[in-house]
Amino acid sequence: MNAANSYRDWLLLNVCHFLLYSVDATHDDGRLCRLVNDGVGTDINCSMKVLNVTGQPKLCLFACCDIPIGQELRYDYNDPNLPWRSMKKKSSTYVSRCELPCAQPSKLMCNKVSGSRNSTGNCHNKPRIFFLNTEKSEKGKKCQLKKSDRVFKTKHACLYCRKMVCKPTAHMCAVHKDQKEIISLNHLMRAECDNETTREQKVKERQRQVNILRNKGNHMHNLRVLEANEGEIILSRRPAAPGTVYLDSYGPCKHCYAWCCDMTKHQNYRCIGMIDKTTKVSKRCAELQSDILKGRYSDASQLLKDEVYPRMLNDEVTQIATSDPIIVELGNSWIRKSRKNKLRRANYASTKMRTAARLLKTLRRFDSTHVNMTDFLVPAKFEMVVSATVKTCGGTEDSFSHPCTAIKLGHDIQRMTDIKETKALMDGNKQQQVNAENFNKLMKKNWHEHITSLANAVITERNFNKLVLLPKPDDLKKLSDHIQGEIGKMDVIKDKSDFRRAVELVEARLLTYNKRRSGELEAISLQHYTNRPEEEEDHLEEFRADLTDLEKQLVRSHEVLTVRGKRGRPVPVLIPPDVCHLLKLISDEDVRRMADVQGSPYLFPNYGSQP
Repeated sequence: MNAANSYRDWLLLNVCHFLLYSVDATHDDGRLCRLVNDGVGTDINCSMKVLNVTGQPKLCLFACCDIPIGQELRYDYNDPNLPWRSMKKKSSTYVSRCELPCAQPSKLMCNKVSGSRNSTGNCHNKPRIFFLNTEKSEKGKKCQLKKSDRVFKTKHACLYCRKMVCKPTAHMCAVHKDQKEIISLNHLMRAECDNETTREQKVKERQRQVNILRNKGNHMHNLRVLEANEGEIILSRRPAAPGTVYLDSYGPCKHCYAWCCDMTKHQNYRCIGMIDKTTKVSKRCAELQSDILKGRYSDASQLLKDEVYPRMLNDEVTQIATSDPIIVELGNSWIRKSRKNKLRRANYASTKMRTAARLLKTLRRFDSTHVNMTDFLVPAKFEMVVSATVKTCGGTEDSFSHPCTAIKLGHDIQRMTDIKETKALMDGNKQQQVNAENFNKLMKKNWHEHITSLANAVITERNFNKLVLLPKPDDLKKLSDHIQGEIGKMDVIKDKSDFRRAVELVEARLLTYNKRRSGELEAISLQHYTNRPEEEEDHLEEFRADLTDLEKQLVRSHEVLTVRGKRGRPVPVLIPPDVCHLLKLISDEDVRRMADVQGSPYLFPNYGSQP
């Protein structure tokens, strides 16, 4: 009889036979190791090792992971034939899970929740969202040793019937074989292959499409869990060890629908849905696309998602701006108002939204009980809104650091109040409607006295005391000669650095020659330049007859472009003859393709021209 069998017989004799007469049949000899129980698989949180202490062997217990207070200590007794292991049913095997904070879009940061298996976190009675930890076991179902300690029994959601299955590929091919995607997968494998390489490529392509279908099913399941605020989130890449987890840090990939944490790393190195692997994805764009798929920006228009959100900084102010409903509607309003100005409309909407978000951030410091902007747009909070505006614009009782921002913020507050009133009318909320109307009355009567009059006085004083420095004529001539000399040296564009240099020189030449705003030159589209009239128009001959010889020479040697100026007014831009050859190179299709700017609609692109 070996030691394991004798120990097992002793346990049966002392524990099972005398269970009716004693709570704990073992003798209390004061040793703490008797309080550590047996564990299997993910239940194990400790390991026993033999160490030599002063020449004597000692059994020492070490923690395998972070163990919260109150959690039971367990280690592997290393005996698969123990009686309680055989009595334990497979269906009752405990799977540790890590709870995630509840989805609350109004909050900027989710609460921290422990990753222990017995943790309830600080969600209290709220519904919980969790994910299953990765299980590890050195032995298989029949207690045989395995090459890998990973336990593969993760369940996935079917895209078509929403059923949780362990083998989604076999389930979809057997149950949903009439679906269009499944038919294409089966057709891909039945197609004849010319060689072994082609067959391997088809196998890889089929596996890629299967993984995308599986990820789509899990993605739709996760959206339903977020909507119900309860259930299991299926993650593509789970954390290696339980710990503090944020729900907002996980999201779906735009290309393969896999839910993971580091979206930038995933799309640049692991994504199976991206076709073009050469273009690197920025962190802001990857996180923005993931948030849009999660439904975080459901109230935002498509223009706001495509043009405004990618331009905004990824900071607390942007999080406030994109999560508050009234501020999002303010951005929609500005993007609709400026939709014809394609070059500047995103900047307008982004600036307005971030300014309103900074105001809301200051208001929350004054009153932390209110979260959204609509809670502050009530008559009782008017004085608080005035004080927050003064503080946001760096103002005091007799001055403003940013007077223009204070004036513009007043118009935006009035617009947000109108948005609140409009929503109240549509929802039939009489109380909100009355509050918005009364707040608008206070704005019309008292805002000029508190904010606008002081801001206008500060602007007038600054303009009066502003020192205007004019450049010397010799310096202007040196600058003009230098630009013309550099333009004359460029006859061909060989690479991206030459293209960028040519764009800078042409813009500098047109800017100094026409004395126009840089934004007006940036707005020149490639189509507008290529479709410009190059030949003289016959109906202008009678006007040219009254011109002087110098004016006639200027008309013959210069080209004219009419661009969109401030407030949509047409602005003429004269093109001197010394830059015509560079403009032809910049607008050439082959040159723009070489410089990787063929997708830009503007004559002077500001991206893709870095070497």
